[in-house]
Amino acid sequence: MKRATRYSRAFYLIISAMVALLLTLSANTRMKDFVAYQRDIAAHTVEATSSEIARHIKERRRQVELFVDDQDVLIELMVQHPENDHVIRQVSRKLEAYFPDRHSFTVTDDTVRPIVAGIDFTPVDVCLDDARAALEGKPQPVRLHPNLDAYHYDIIVPWRANTRGGVFFISFLPDGITNLLRLASPHGHHLMLLNRDIEGLIEITDQGARNKLKRGDFHISAAERGRILAVAPIAETAWQLVIVHDAALFTRQRDKIIYQTLLAFALYLGLGYMMLRRLQAEERRRSAVESQLRASTAQLEQANIELQRIARTDKLTGIANRRRFDEEIELELKRTRRSNHPLSLLMIDVDQFKNYNDTYGHKQGDATLREVAQCIESCLRRPSDFVARYGGEEFVVVLPDTPLEGALKIAENIRSAVAALRIPHDSSTIVPYVTISLGVAPLPPGAQVSTAQLVDMADTAMYSAKEGGRNRVATREALNTARQHD
Repeated sequence: MKRATRYSRAFYLIISAMVALLLTLSANTRMKDFVAYQRDIAAHTVEATSSEIARHIKERRRQVELFVDDQDVLIELMVQHPENDHVIRQVSRKLEAYFPDRHSFTVTDDTVRPIVAGIDFTPVDVCLDDARAALEGKPQPVRLHPNLDAYHYDIIVPWRANTRGGVFFISFLPDGITNLLRLASPHGHHLMLLNRDIEGLIEITDQGARNKLKRGDFHISAAERGRILAVAPIAETAWQLVIVHDAALFTRQRDKIIYQTLLAFALYLGLGYMMLRRLQAEERRRSAVESQLRASTAQLEQANIELQRIARTDKLTGIANRRRFDEEIELELKRTRRSNHPLSLLMIDVDQFKNYNDTYGHKQGDATLREVAQCIESCLRRPSDFVARYGGEEFVVVLPDTPLEGALKIAENIRSAVAALRIPHDSSTIVPYVTISLGVAPLPPGAQVSTAQLVDMADTAMYSAKEGGRNRVATREALNTARQHD
């Protein structure tokens, strides 16, 4: 009996030593996996965030270019009369509407001499150096400008009116980028933008621009440099994005793993080898079931996503269908009521399409509907604009934040684009090619109408265009506002 006890004791000690060794190896593996996991998180975060910042800068540049093109008359008037505070305030108000987070703006001549600058703002040399590079057609990477008024970055585009020219640039505060860095920073990590031209110079962090940092030196320290896990340059900027982990991130995890390992070993000593084996078997079985469940759930979610996409797409034309339109217009009406912004709806019908089908056949008619649908979609420039097939040869276009004047311009562009396709239509009594009639239903800020009422307004306007001779644009005021084009 004693010998058996000794053997059992020896066996228990041997097994305990083996478990201790396994727990130690497991702890080392967990620590390595944690480090690798944090590096993966850092690399993914830097890649995604750098792409988002680059997209943000690119979109900013596109918006400023569109603003300069759209407001060229007002800008020319401001340049001709730089002493006219009323014109400057007009530009400032429009900039406030287009770019609520902008700091100021500046207009220069072709020698980069400031002609007009925003109120309470004086561009410094670094702003003018970037403006000069942009005017000469050189790459102008966005960078942080340490202006006394406010640290900012500039988006610069050339402008030209008659024989004069120069650059127009808007100065933006870095608050939007700061918020992005703050939201994108994983737990235990911090994102910051460094200057690629000046070694280690901090530009923007998740706490703000470098002038807002509570530190004596604006350069990244040697300790911080050693904790950098991933780096990525930002396209079209002088920045590179780095992610730095907290000094205690890995030490905290190591202490946690050591504590858990010792606790597990103590539990083993208390419960015994057999219980440990049983728990490990249960854990393996549960992990296998969870893996199968996750795989099944992922497949089901992917199938649901594909079904939803198919259910909201018009099979013939490839654009959104009536169901998608009903969902989107309800959302836009609610958004319009909340924001008190205008909304316009276009109703479009292919002129004399029954004659077209009778002449060319339904197969060619379907092909023509697809071509018209793609043409309409290509005329919509803003991401928020939306086109759907309403039924048969009718289409609808939703134009958020668009008053009547802008909607008429877009409608005319669509009409002209479809006419420019010159799709033969010998049975047309208008012109020998396919044309469309468009009805514009403007919804001014504050108006309270239902979806059915708005659609009825657009439909009425469209029939006004048809009654007025087709191949034209009409508003809901009927024939007196219709526009005819041959």
